Amino acid sequence: MKLQINQSGITYYVELDKIIYCKAERSYCIIFLLDEKEILCSKSLRKLAELLNYPNFVRIHNSYLININFVKKYVRCREHNCVIISNNNIKLPIARNRNHIFQEAMIKLTL
Repeated sequence: MKLQINQSGITYYVELDKIIYCKAERSYCIIFLLDEKEILCSKSLRKLAELLNYPNFVRIHNSYLININFVKKYVRCREHNCVIISNNNIKLPIARNRNHIFQEAMIKLTL
């Protein structure tokens, strides 16, 4: 499956399994890809999460939607939990109220 993203007159067709995570930036979001490219998307993170209604994408925070296939570690950070993803060891926070959603998704992935 692919996601269609329009940006400045260019249409990208991105394979879902190449998306590592998405980060909210006001009413836009940045999509971080496996090849270390970033695409600015004119959709909100909420809208993108609806489009990526795919079992491997989990909203872990108001600002982050991740592909759980790229999770390397789950760690306790200062006042909240974090995930370490991809080969770049990117650390992203998990909101307290979304921790159980993340845990359930990871359990389903590892079965």
